[in-house]
Amino acid sequence: MSLQFHTNFTDAETDTMQIVTGVASGVSLIGSLFIASCYMRFGGSNMELLLWLSISDVLSDASTIAALFVSPDNEQGCKTVGFLVTALDLPPVLWTGCLSLSLFITVFLSEKTGKKGVQYLYFYFFISFGIPLATAVIALLKEDFGDSGYGFCWIEDPTERLLYFFFPLWVVIFFNSIVYFVVTREYKKVLLATQGSLSANSSSRAHRLKYYPLVLVVTWSFGTAHRLAQALGIHSYPLAILHMSFSRLQGFFNAFVYSSDIGIKQALPCLGSRSGTSYDGLDTYINATHEEERGNSVSYSLAE
Repeated sequence: MSLQFHTNFTDAETDTMQIVTGVASGVSLIGSLFIASCYMRFGGSNMELLLWLSISDVLSDASTIAALFVSPDNEQGCKTVGFLVTALDLPPVLWTGCLSLSLFITVFLSEKTGKKGVQYLYFYFFISFGIPLATAVIALLKEDFGDSGYGFCWIEDPTERLLYFFFPLWVVIFFNSIVYFVVTREYKKVLLATQGSLSANSSSRAHRLKYYPLVLVVTWSFGTAHRLAQALGIHSYPLAILHMSFSRLQGFFNAFVYSSDIGIKQALPCLGSRSGTSYDGLDTYINATHEEERGNSVSYSLAE
């Protein structure tokens, strides 16, 4: 299927958008590699989900950069990079959903199931990589790939872009928001039950949880608005620039927010040596501990 979709953008505007896309993808790539390097140095099973989020960000950025070097006039090349972008752009979004699901399982279900959230890694793999791959195969069989409007090979039909990418994106954003809301409430309840009040540090940690679902909102709001406008036949150059700037910075934003964990901050001065340094992943994102009758404790961790 070929829609011959075009915009009113000039060649200079198209070139600028591609440059912005390339630069933003490069910055995002650096942020993702930073998180991966922290895992390589400090390890910890609790950080494994964050590692795979970073890897998926790297793959997404790499596919985007590759697409910049393929002209839509190259039909076979355009199909190839369109397939790669479709298969690799959605996994970072889905991995954030898996991080939220892991947190929910650990906090609310682990005592019943006897398993922590991180122990469902194979299921997260199926969700995060399997669904986008199936989507890409469907799009390939339907011959949906072509010029997405500014010399970039992706899904040609504006409506199908919303269906393949932006609909699951906002489902994940909604899910993440709900999970972090209920976990924050549980966190505060545990602290109030054990300490009688919330310290400034504990309150700050609780409020910080709201930034995790906000990553996707900040990253993709302009992109969603731009694609909706395209579906309605509206082509806005400023909106397109904002879309390219923010959406390709997803890996950078993920690295910035997730690495705000105090464990990362303490580890940074010791990046040159593993001795005496450990990083247990995302433990301090929500490290609420309450004492049971016999003095035992239960600790809730985002990636446990």
